[in-house]
Amino acid sequence: MESERWEALEPTLPLVYVAEYSHEGAIRYISEVVRDWTGRDPQEFVENPALWYEFVHPDDRARVHELEEYFFESREQLDLEYRMVGPDGEARWVWERNTIVRDLKGDPICTHGTVVDLNISISRSPAPSAAAKSWRCSTSTSTDSAASTTPSVMHPATWC
Repeated sequence: MESERWEALEPTLPLVYVAEYSHEGAIRYISEVVRDWTGRDPQEFVENPALWYEFVHPDDRARVHELEEYFFESREQLDLEYRMVGPDGEARWVWERNTIVRDLKGDPICTHGTVVDLNISISRSPAPSAAAKSWRCSTSTSTDSAASTTPSVMHPATWC
């Protein structure tokens, strides 16, 4: 019974990834959710990070690339919505947030990201709250994960 409860939760979890801080964005880790969204094995994305863009809706690819370039130039948090096309050909809206993780000197060492399937979120909830509406419309500010002066096992830099 307990495992059934966790299995029911899995489809609602966001996709999580860790990537190199570089324009190539070599993926170090991507969660199993990517298999449900794309029909592809997570290891395929580690071996070929460009594979992700095959699933970004063709009308959104240029904008996604442009915003990623801005992310690297500005070193601000990436916060965007776009469509992904699943293996069934159906487009679904996702929301991606990518945050820079820095070492103790403040230099970027990797990025952590989450991608939320907005179709699942919308279909499982009543009308969006005022708070939900505001986050979808807000522009991000520089809220990257700065290194702490007291090292910790749980510090994001240890996850890279």
